[in-house]
Amino acid sequence: MFENISILGAGSWGSALSLAFSNKAKQVELICRNIQTVNTINKKKIYPLFPEINVPSNVVASESLHESDLIIIALPSESLINVFENLLNEH
Repeated sequence: MFENISILGAGSWGSALSLAFSNKAKQVELICRNIQTVNTINKKKIYPLFPEINVPSNVVASESLHESDLIIIALPSESLINVFENLLNEH
């Protein structure tokens, strides 16, 4: 079992993976590109693309990547370069 899993991308694929991994880790962090998505996931505990599904209590959203045991990339290929450049600039 992993302590912390980070998932880059909070779209349909990232959201589904966070739900699937929520019982495999102490905490699952969804990395989002905008604050509205972060707030919806953290405060309302719903996935913006799947409002009928509640976010598990150990899933949190953030705009920046934190230390993790496992990082999963759930992004469309056309956005990878931009996302990785932003991550490099943060760290």
